[in-house]
Amino acid sequence: MDFFNPATHTCRHCERIILDGSRLIPASDEVSFDLETTCDESISAARGGCQFFQHILHPVWPDSKAIVPQLRFSFRREAGRRTRVVVCVDFVSKEYQPRAGDRTVALAKANAVPWLSDWDSRHLHSWTRAIFAAYVAPENWEYKHLDHFELPPNLNVISPRAMSVARSWLSDCAAGHRRCAGEESHQLPSRLLEVVSNDTVRVVTPSSPVPYVCLFHCWGGDQQVKSARRNIASHHMPGLRVSTLSKSIRDGIRVTMILGLRYIWIDALCIVQDDPADTASEIAKMPAIYQGALLTLSAGGASSSSDGFLGIRDPSTMFKIKVRGPRSSIYEMLLDPLSPILSGKQPADPLNTRAWTLQESQLHRRHI
Repeated sequence: MDFFNPATHTCRHCERIILDGSRLIPASDEVSFDLETTCDESISAARGGCQFFQHILHPVWPDSKAIVPQLRFSFRREAGRRTRVVVCVDFVSKEYQPRAGDRTVALAKANAVPWLSDWDSRHLHSWTRAIFAAYVAPENWEYKHLDHFELPPNLNVISPRAMSVARSWLSDCAAGHRRCAGEESHQLPSRLLEVVSNDTVRVVTPSSPVPYVCLFHCWGGDQQVKSARRNIASHHMPGLRVSTLSKSIRDGIRVTMILGLRYIWIDALCIVQDDPADTASEIAKMPAIYQGALLTLSAGGASSSSDGFLGIRDPSTMFKIKVRGPRSSIYEMLLDPLSPILSGKQPADPLNTRAWTLQESQLHRRHI
């Protein structure tokens, strides 16, 4: 499965909403659409099970028949990127005129949205009831006049498309960033894990600089396989079967191979865990190890090494809105409620709740 779409909601109540696609070309910073439904009709739809109207009406349902819901698209242009689109649902008075002052219904301003940037916050109004990020559904991407819209997040972390993007980012960084292109590791780790084949890795001592990856993960308890004085020689030769390792470590090795790299540093296998002298020596090198890595893989969502970090992320339900395109064709737009993608402020991952991760997060050159 290459591109995994999020779960979406549509029903007989919200599928009748059809927007004029020609107006979504951002000639100005904002454009608004009346949903052509009264407040009573919106409440009726919510009570009838429509998740979209339930969301925009929650937690307080307006009780004035003179109030109508409206979608307001705010376009944020960023150099070199597609336009970020924030969609606000407003409830406005039928008598409201944009130039006539403040004859609006003063509903509570959305406040449970810590992910909003300053730009987004300035586009909220006193009558804003819900906020979304807007995307064009991937199957509708052929509508070129909407190519300023972003695609929704790809929830399939290990998809060929996602890995292709990661490879291109790594290549662009090395080739296009002056600071990154010339960086070399001045102090190699004492040991690295060499990927020999799909199911074999071995601990090696590098004799010359090689590009390597670091795995940044939570153990969540003792490791099922780790290097110790009794087995470090066998970990070198004949090596380890990848299938015997914990899931996060297997995932780190898999990404290393997909990125076309050969070496990875993993603390459980590259430090002799029951040797106090080796542990002290390698821990002292940790800043240099993370600084010298070509790339750090962060298993952010895994609370233990048995969880892994590849696969399909948990989707939040998005809402489908119909848009009329050229020659009266209908395509779909996705509205993502309270999306943290807008500002990059994600909920705290298990990895980010550990104090020891601060050093690694500050020292790595680049990470995914």
